[in-house]
Amino acid sequence: INHIRYRDIWDLHWMATRRVQPDLALLANKINDYKIEDYLGKLQLRLDSLPEIIHGPAFRNQMQRFLKTETIEKTIANDDYRQAMHNSIRNMLEDCLAVEIRKTPKLS
Repeated sequence: INHIRYRDIWDLHWMATRRVQPDLALLANKINDYKIEDYLGKLQLRLDSLPEIIHGPAFRNQMQRFLKTETIEKTIANDDYRQAMHNSIRNMLEDCLAVEIRKTPKLS
């Protein structure tokens, strides 16, 4: 949860603008496969950190490696765009709070 992949933040917004819905069953399977502890707590931390990530200088600095200058100016250099990005990603991640995580029985 500590390492931010800024390109993933960009991709989440791209998917949200295309109305891609999270596959909660697949998400639950991956949480179990990777034995992720405290998924809901970690997701809430990420939700809480979204404004800092999206509006912080590191996001723009990293995305300049991937995007043309014109795209930067039309998108993440624009406050309204960044706010829309924040809202769309927040909504998507809030949907992921509804995931039902199966508890794997401990082997004795």
